[in-house]
Amino acid sequence: MIFVQDYQQDQDRPLHASDAQIELYMNSTGSYHNIEIPTEGNIGEMYWFVGCFKGNDQLLDDFAIVNELSPLNPYDYNKTSCLKFFPD
Repeated sequence: MIFVQDYQQDQDRPLHASDAQIELYMNSTGSYHNIEIPTEGNIGEMYWFVGCFKGNDQLLDDFAIVNELSPLNPYDYNKTSCLKFFPD
């Protein structure tokens, strides 16, 4: 699970207005993903759930993009959400 937390929580510059992006390179396939933060959201959404990866500490095999903003920490409220993408 990859997520970003907005520690500042600046109401004048909410997370969805940050223009943040994540670039991922898959070791095994050489594929590339550029995920941009959703540009619409609400003040108080301080977590950006980017997505779920399959692999280990040496090799990133696959990535499922979720790309959702939330006021809740995705790891705390749904630790098993990535299992639906990679059930084995």
